[in-house]
Amino acid sequence: MSILISLILLALLTLLFINERTTTHFYLPGVVRIVMLLLLILMLFEVRFTFSVTRRAKIPILVLIDNSRSFVSKDNAQIVKSVLKKLSSFRADSRFYLFSDTILPFKDDTQVGARTDIAQALSFALAKKPGAVVIISDGLHNYGGDPITVAQNFSCPVYAIGIGREFSKDIYMDEIQYPARVFLSDTVEIICRIGNYQMANYITNIKLKKGSEIIQKQNLSITTPNTLQEVIFKILPKTTGRHSFVVEIDSAPDEENYQNNRREFSFEVIKNRYTVVYITNAPSFNTRFILNALRNTSEAEFSVYPYIAFVGRNYQGVTAEPLAQVAPVCDVLILDDINENELTSEIKTFLNDHLKAKKGFLILAQENFKPSDFLNTILPADYSKTNIIKRDLVYTITNEARATPIFYNSTGEYLLEKAAPFLGARVPTALKPNTTVWLYNPDNNIPLMLSSRYQGSKVILIAGFPIFRLGFGGLDREIQSLRFREFLGNLARFLALPDFKNFQVIPDKKDYLVGEKIHLTLYATTPDARFWSGLNAWAEVTQFQKQVPFYENRSGIYLAELNAERPGEVLVKVKIASDSANLSELEVPIVINPQSIEDIRGLNASLLNRIAELTGGKYYTAEEFLNSTEEITPITYKTNINIYFSNNPYLYTLLAGLLGLMIYLRKKIGLL
Repeated sequence: MSILISLILLALLTLLFINERTTTHFYLPGVVRIVMLLLLILMLFEVRFTFSVTRRAKIPILVLIDNSRSFVSKDNAQIVKSVLKKLSSFRADSRFYLFSDTILPFKDDTQVGARTDIAQALSFALAKKPGAVVIISDGLHNYGGDPITVAQNFSCPVYAIGIGREFSKDIYMDEIQYPARVFLSDTVEIICRIGNYQMANYITNIKLKKGSEIIQKQNLSITTPNTLQEVIFKILPKTTGRHSFVVEIDSAPDEENYQNNRREFSFEVIKNRYTVVYITNAPSFNTRFILNALRNTSEAEFSVYPYIAFVGRNYQGVTAEPLAQVAPVCDVLILDDINENELTSEIKTFLNDHLKAKKGFLILAQENFKPSDFLNTILPADYSKTNIIKRDLVYTITNEARATPIFYNSTGEYLLEKAAPFLGARVPTALKPNTTVWLYNPDNNIPLMLSSRYQGSKVILIAGFPIFRLGFGGLDREIQSLRFREFLGNLARFLALPDFKNFQVIPDKKDYLVGEKIHLTLYATTPDARFWSGLNAWAEVTQFQKQVPFYENRSGIYLAELNAERPGEVLVKVKIASDSANLSELEVPIVINPQSIEDIRGLNASLLNRIAELTGGKYYTAEEFLNSTEEITPITYKTNINIYFSNNPYLYTLLAGLLGLMIYLRKKIGLL
């Protein structure tokens, strides 16, 4: 583009001089012509000029002075005064600021701050672009972001001056990550984050204990002070139920705090192989599709035992096991299009025993469905006098069902999307109390899938028929079939599992100091025992008028962080929602002690030293700085200026102006 414009301007310039008359007394058109030619040549060859400009910072030295409660004292005030006096004697000018949880210009009567936010102070200094930064602090950062992350962005050196008594050595349990619920055959990973203070070249033992028994033990080699390291234990639970454990760190000699060397945790183990009994005295295409779907699910394993009566009451088990042998271990009972009056006494006894064991029922009501005493009792609606509708029935999912991940796969896809409509349905006389409708026909408001509980057993009734239609539809045949298998597997697993808490919120400690960080972990599990991902959750503390979101750290595990702002008993309200529905609200009591984290006094020299190293500065103790003969020299900033002679709109404007000036001058002296 620039070449084309240059050629056009060059042609115009040449045209102006075709009939040029010489003049010896007016040289300005010639000068303009030479300038234009030079610019056109630079444009044609796409020349670029680059040069650097060096400038001094507007603030040669920016000094940050800790004004938090943990730092301010009479002893420290005298030392700070001496340090500031020396800084003022340097040739480079200094500008002074106080920082705590806020940043203010230096004044002697400024109120002492409640917390220490070194990250915020460094961010403030970074935005000012000084020649150098001096931070005077105890390094006890306890609020806000990560100072190390901010320090990594510095282009000028930070000189840190540490004042205070250094802490003693300490090893502590920073965090443990574990699943809230696992399957019996799963290997469980326990991720332990171990921190240390002022320890190096030290080896300690990390033990995983169940009761007083040491299950596993690992060596942890600490090579660098003030770091976090991970230790991972892997265990394979052998029984179902709740399992409790303790992780312990061996105490080190001269360790300051032994109380933070252990952490308790627990999780629930559930089985992932379930026994399903399928009974029908009206076999149909449903039979084949249901059995194939359950035998080929990927989320869990089902042992399926069909008992089918092709004629009368002659129920034939497809497998060799008699019903009496399978019944005691049955987790889910599927009754497909049952005529209850045609059931044998053995099956009727099995139904009652299954109910007493509080196991789940999936009832499929088709054209031959005839409930009697037992089924009429447990059904979620009254089907004693029922009508049958035979026509295509599309279905709509209710808000209550949207809050139940049974209808969704692990990636959040709606499993019944574009599935074929039912060909008919059983219409109930009335719904029973505490019944939840999951699917309904929007044209006639006919309930097609219902859920309820009876004497502790979960009961799901599908009144739309046949259910195998859900395996067909507008999607690819294989995809639709896979979604049907997942849906039926989710239903069976939901019915097989006992009721449990889908959401648990666990704080990292039982009580806190004022100003300390509260770490909350939310464990989310679907009603059919899958990790519940993609949720929206937030923690709210009315007393603090604060609301913070959780973020998903791993599948089904969410983390949030609050600040313990005031002492007392605090109730943290946790609200959990999916994209389509509110799911749960939990309350977590927290105790905040009157003692402030700012009451802990000492010196974290390691943090200050790390900040100085990352920025190319230096760490001093107050004594080292006062005795040093070195001066802090601010850096200068270089700015590169690039001038491009191609595709430069300003240059085009200049050339157009020069061309206009040339025409005007030549016309004035009679050359046009």
